Amino acid sequence: MKMFTSKRRMVRAAAEFCNLSLEFRHVEEVLALKDGGCAVLLVSAKLEEVTALANRLLVIYHGHIAGEVDPVRTTNEEIGLMMTGATTA
Repeated sequence: MKMFTSKRRMVRAAAEFCNLSLEFRHVEEVLALKDGGCAVLLVSAKLEEVTALANRLLVIYHGHIAGEVDPVRTTNEEIGLMMTGATTA
């Protein structure tokens, strides 16, 4: 993937072009960039991907931020409620 280079300071990874759970090499590349100080904007509805890769998680509902959570300290249920607009953080 051309976008994954060590010279970038920010990388956008979106579900429409990479399925991280199926392509483990992409996960390794994202983690290497993150560890190297690169900001990674990951756009995905797959909770297992975002909670495994993110330092912080912003949940968007109807174009607005429903909440910001620590993916290590929150549950998938709490994130799911924010994703559906049932609650905010």
